[in-house]
Amino acid sequence: VEYGVNADDNEGVNDPNDPSLISSGARVFVDGKANYEAEFVNTYKAEVNLELKGEKEVENLSLNNFKNNIMKDGAFRFSFKEFDKSGKEIKSKEEIFGKSLSDGSILFDAIHYTLQDVGTHYYQITEDIDNQINNVLYTAKPVCAKVVVKNEGDGNLSTEVSYARNADIKDFISNNESGKLEKAEFVNKLTEVKIKKITEDGSGLAGAKMAILNKKGKVVFRFTSEVKETVCYGLLKDVEYTLHEVKAPKGYELADDINFKIDEKGNVHIFNEKKSKKVETVKMTDKKSVNSKKSKDKADGDNDEDDDDDNPEDTLDAHRHKRDNDKDENNESRTVETGDNSRIALMLVIFIMSGSANAYLLRSKRRNKKSIKK
Repeated sequence: VEYGVNADDNEGVNDPNDPSLISSGARVFVDGKANYEAEFVNTYKAEVNLELKGEKEVENLSLNNFKNNIMKDGAFRFSFKEFDKSGKEIKSKEEIFGKSLSDGSILFDAIHYTLQDVGTHYYQITEDIDNQINNVLYTAKPVCAKVVVKNEGDGNLSTEVSYARNADIKDFISNNESGKLEKAEFVNKLTEVKIKKITEDGSGLAGAKMAILNKKGKVVFRFTSEVKETVCYGLLKDVEYTLHEVKAPKGYELADDINFKIDEKGNVHIFNEKKSKKVETVKMTDKKSVNSKKSKDKADGDNDEDDDDDNPEDTLDAHRHKRDNDKDENNESRTVETGDNSRIALMLVIFIMSGSANAYLLRSKRRNKKSIKK
């Protein structure tokens, strides 16, 4: 800013309210000499720090203990890229990152703006996929942010922010109303496996006691089948599991085990030694028993008196089970053993029948003795 200063040799002050005062002016000295023109430069400075708002969500976390195990500070991280108005990536003055907090909010680094940054800025925020949590599918789409920085002229800068879910930054720049959000929201979901017990005609079959075993033979999920499908959440990706029928409904035979695993994209594949097949639902078929034999109980401790497995929502936390290195903590998992208990039952029946026969013979002998005495 330039200021012109008019000065003369008179000293004093000209005050229109007091005619006795003599007008003078300011005398400016440069290098000891009087100057009557001077330049005064003022410096105007304004800046602002902006923290973007964000929220992190993983679907179905309310089940079991998943939330406590997954939603920890720093469990999910985010990075920024900046673009010009043509959609070309440009180098930001500083690197900006974000991280999730246990309450689901996202803490972003503050973006520092100065007068030189007045204008419109475009960012694309993406979720980092390195060091993934192994039972979470990283399905969240990128979020774009538009920041308008304004100079208020009073030493302050103001900012206006808008968000939209959009993987195409050019599309966002041309139309940032599409997919508009109140904040930068990122939504992932737990892995899921749909399981259905069916009869030979394809109808849903209820009442089968089922278990999912890991490669070590320990139960990570168990349920009783219903007519509709059952969904198992939170199994680990790229890990082999076995769907095992513990006890078939009355009148049905036990089905063969089915091996399956979940890939990185969340697709479920059933497989055997020869081939693998991607499926929407893992279906296990029970055949009707020819002689209606009572089904064998394949799991140690599972019998007719054990009603704990009758609840299809009786699930175990597969993620916690893996984090504990497959330790059998708090009876969260158990080994399923196959075997035949019918031999023991038969021996027990024979024993009871023998005892009854002996008692009958003993009573008969006593009655005969009494008859002879009479």
